Amino acid sequence: MLDDLKRATAAAHEKAEEHNPARHIIDHSITENQYHKLLAHNYQVYYAVEKFADNHKSKLPEKVQNLLSFNKTDRLKNDLESLGQSVAEIPDIDLTIPATRASIIGALYVIEGSMMGGMLIARHLKQCDQLSQKESKFYGGKPQQHVQRWQQFKDSVVDENFTDQEVQEAIKSANIIFKLF
Repeated sequence: MLDDLKRATAAAHEKAEEHNPARHIIDHSITENQYHKLLAHNYQVYYAVEKFADNHKSKLPEKVQNLLSFNKTDRLKNDLESLGQSVAEIPDIDLTIPATRASIIGALYVIEGSMMGGMLIARHLKQCDQLSQKESKFYGGKPQQHVQRWQQFKDSVVDENFTDQEVQEAIKSANIIFKLF
């Protein structure tokens, strides 16, 4: 499943990276306004996926259920509030993916894997001269924990058996989430 997800979502992943304002953190050109919008948009997407997964957790394997949390959303909320924005002002987005084990895993694949890229972004954030907030709860934290969590997620997925149809469902779901970024 994981190899199929990586291969079949590579184009959507690359497109998401090309068009995501986080690229301006990497080249150190991000403005305060762009950063604020990036955090708000990320909050929308992460909250939608975390909420969807939590609402349908009974469909997930226990090992994946044990990884569910609003950790990413909570860190984004903290960063936004430190910039003076209440998350209550940010509209929710509804996910248009099936509430199946495979689709939820596909969506989680994107947000769990994104934390690997977040570690790279965190290193560059401190070098962004136009930002007053150079510390971030979301783009920071403890890299070792992110790596460990990603490995736990991958191990949980590898332990499961999926039909070809379920693999295709997960791929479709992951591609939808990548497009949200």
